Amino acid sequence: MHKNKMKIRESSKPNSIIEEMKPDEYKGNIVVDFSNPFSLYSCAVKGVFTNYLRSKNDIFDNYQKIFNQVLKYFSENTFNDMRSRKKETHTHEIKDQDKIDIVKKILKELISCQAQSTIKVDTIVKNLVADADLWQLSYPNGMRFIGSRNGNVMTLFFVDYHHLIYPNKNYNNKDFFSYKCCLMNELKNELAESEIASDVQNND
Repeated sequence: MHKNKMKIRESSKPNSIIEEMKPDEYKGNIVVDFSNPFSLYSCAVKGVFTNYLRSKNDIFDNYQKIFNQVLKYFSENTFNDMRSRKKETHTHEIKDQDKIDIVKKILKELISCQAQSTIKVDTIVKNLVADADLWQLSYPNGMRFIGSRNGNVMTLFFVDYHHLIYPNKNYNNKDFFSYKCCLMNELKNELAESEIASDVQNND
């Protein structure tokens, strides 16, 4: 079964993989930029992080929540609104070097799994993170968006469904590292299987 690899540029600027696809920066409520082609994929960094989900139903519930609730909530708030309610929203800058190093490891894993084999992953990660204003943007009692901020635009790197960048001892008691489901991979596999079935029918 073949896998379609993403086209990722080594010369990427810190805030986005595909610069021309970014929304314009403006003053106002939060805008989430999904132009990084790996931003909705899942990966795992052994013993440190995973954003795989438990099942296809879990995938559906989370992605429905993103597009029906989370983005609407963000679009009704500014970064200042969110930061002023830090204890409630857990929205804040990512400044600790140990957290930045974890973000780099996750980006490297995401890009390595999805990019063309000839791509220089370390170069891409360096360009993405260098001088970037890294933030955790959080939905109350829910998922966290990790990415770079430019004005009121958050360029998404990945979604932290399980609060593992900044763990919560009252929440992080599940065996998240046993989860293996990723929506984007599920869709790619189904598409590949559909293409193979179509080829078989056409050759009959």
